[in-house]
Amino acid sequence: MKKTTRLAALVMGAVLPFVLVACNDSKAYGSQCAYVIGNGSGDSHQIKAILHPGDTVPNKGDDIDEFIPCNARNFIITNQSNTGDRYTPSLGRTNESPSYPAGLPVKAYLRMFWTLNQSNDALKAFQPFCEKYGCYTRNGDKVTGNANYSSPGWNGMLRENHSLVIDKVFAEAINTFPPSIWKTQADWPKVAEKMSELFDKEMRASDGANVDFFCGSWFRSGDRTETCTPVRFVIDSIAPQDDQVANIDQQTALAQSQKALNDAQANATAKRYGPLANYFNGLQDTIKACKDAGQSCTIVIGNLPPGVNVPTGAGK
Repeated sequence: MKKTTRLAALVMGAVLPFVLVACNDSKAYGSQCAYVIGNGSGDSHQIKAILHPGDTVPNKGDDIDEFIPCNARNFIITNQSNTGDRYTPSLGRTNESPSYPAGLPVKAYLRMFWTLNQSNDALKAFQPFCEKYGCYTRNGDKVTGNANYSSPGWNGMLRENHSLVIDKVFAEAINTFPPSIWKTQADWPKVAEKMSELFDKEMRASDGANVDFFCGSWFRSGDRTETCTPVRFVIDSIAPQDDQVANIDQQTALAQSQKALNDAQANATAKRYGPLANYFNGLQDTIKACKDAGQSCTIVIGNLPPGVNVPTGAGK
């Protein structure tokens, strides 16, 4: 009897640690969502629970947790090293014009701001898409901390999807603007707005989902109404793909500016000197040329005064 009692006590002692482990909860921190996945021997390995930021549910012991970022995210295309997700610009071609019958090829550096759609339907559909890349982490208190503040699998998902979709919507959006768009920075927000309008359609073609995975912002109101706004873009620069176009444009602008200055000077001189305007303009140019050359010049108008000789070969 004593031996039996002692054996039972030993068995219970062996089981107790497992029971304690089984009582651990699954919880999501304020910057993340989480999937609780069944992982028992007879389990179907399906999603048992979806955790929103700050949620907690009992963990049954065999369940595993997959954590994903559910906070403000971005995708940055920049020419500034070590500050973005990609360092090659998005390319496109503007609308046609008389000067550019096929449109002007341009390049852009830009930023996209977004967050995951946190509706249960969207998160449930997103989970197998995420697992393709291993975009989750099993460490609940360290969703970030790797390159670009996220996991390698998460970055792989962005490179294969966001990067290509951004290029597609930029090319489609910029084609609706004139070649001068690269010079009119005030209109760049319009390009960004057009990209936002096009993003969801192109993203669905990429991920094959019937719900938008990515939002510009996501919130749930008091009546549980969920809102997923379009992702947001900011255009940091647009420039011709061919640097010579910008150089020629700058030279043309300088020439036009100089011509306008010359015309204004000629008009002012004409009003002051009448028929002799060109003569006096020439004198002013001569005086300026001497000053610019750092020379001391004596300019004589009319006949030379007595005793002044002109060096041989010099003009009069």
